[in-house]
Amino acid sequence: MSESVGGWSVGASAEHTFDMTEALIDQYAALSGDFNPIHMKKEAANASGFPRRVAHGWLSGAFLFRIVGMTLPGPGVLVQSMTLDWKQPLFPGDRVTAKVTVTKVSVAAQVLVLGLSGTTATGALAFSGTMTVQMSNELAKATVAAPAAVSEARTAAEVKPVVVPGARTITGSGPPVLVTGGARGIGRAIAEELARRGHPVALGYATGAAEAESAAAAIRAQGGRAVTFGFDLASDQSPRAALERLAAELGPIGGLVHAATPSLDRAAASESVLPSVERYLKVYVGGALSLLEVLLPSMKAAKHGRVVFLGTSALFGAPPPNMAAYVTGKSALLGLMKSLSVELGPSGITCNMVSPGLTVTDLTRDTSPRQQLAEAQRIPLRRLAQVQDTARVVASLLGEDGAFISGAHLPVTGGPV
Repeated sequence: MSESVGGWSVGASAEHTFDMTEALIDQYAALSGDFNPIHMKKEAANASGFPRRVAHGWLSGAFLFRIVGMTLPGPGVLVQSMTLDWKQPLFPGDRVTAKVTVTKVSVAAQVLVLGLSGTTATGALAFSGTMTVQMSNELAKATVAAPAAVSEARTAAEVKPVVVPGARTITGSGPPVLVTGGARGIGRAIAEELARRGHPVALGYATGAAEAESAAAAIRAQGGRAVTFGFDLASDQSPRAALERLAAELGPIGGLVHAATPSLDRAAASESVLPSVERYLKVYVGGALSLLEVLLPSMKAAKHGRVVFLGTSALFGAPPPNMAAYVTGKSALLGLMKSLSVELGPSGITCNMVSPGLTVTDLTRDTSPRQQLAEAQRIPLRRLAQVQDTARVVASLLGEDGAFISGAHLPVTGGPV
């Protein structure tokens, strides 16, 4: 069986035929602001040796994006790079067939390399090129094979929503859990997984109120119970009042997942990184302690509690360069986890850390595709971590499966040892 990404393997293709018209040229000019006379006036085109107005090059390119965004690979795709060579100009009245073909697949990086082409009704090649795209986590989970060739000639109104296989409904029940950093990325995935397992969840955020509410609304739409919890862990304020309001709304908080993080600061340890170290310590260690100061009394009274800190694979082996402040902050959080697991164990409270490998989220958006591919090839399982990988491990620790696991530092890295 040939390798595939999102159900697409080498040789799969999709095409769309369109008519170049003066109206399309006018609309593209209005959108782009490119009113070059050669595009807008027949007289100017004639003066340059062309029989009619010349269509903007990227106007035809837009139809390639239509195929990529709606058909192959389809909704959820992220374009990484593109080249396009125009072989001949296009004019009003030309009928063009744009085509996209899969030429290379990287399962490890969830990447497709696509061949691009456009031919006129006479068979002349109008443009050609290549595009590299990456599948989002949701689309990469699809297991239904795509057809070898697709004729994409539907209108936007005819395009049906993509249904991703594997979605699960809310099952079971569990105590309420606060997930810091729950508005996006791994934190959001953890909140969603906990909700699927029956936990009421509070999605903590510092600045992303709209994202947090969107995530909570999505959980509620699936039958879960979710609220948002706005609090800046980098501030000097106590979270007591906010946590008391949260407990009144959800009930006593029985679990804490501390996934909040500042943005990444990249600087060598030999540089002045102390302000960055203090910022990480404030959110990681200070944030955890300020929350637990309020949450622990009810956990101790119930003789039950679950605490999980989100770490990083950089804590295993040699850390990456220019990330001293980040690694120092996470190392301190690891030390806190170990101490808490010893001190809280007699009260029936477990404390663990889960450390994922490179996971493509907003936090790592500046990691280049080349770096992502190199990292994937280094991993024995030959792919990067997905947010769901970490979410499922964390959710297990919050449930009965994690009842006798405490003081553990669990890697979610795909195999590096």
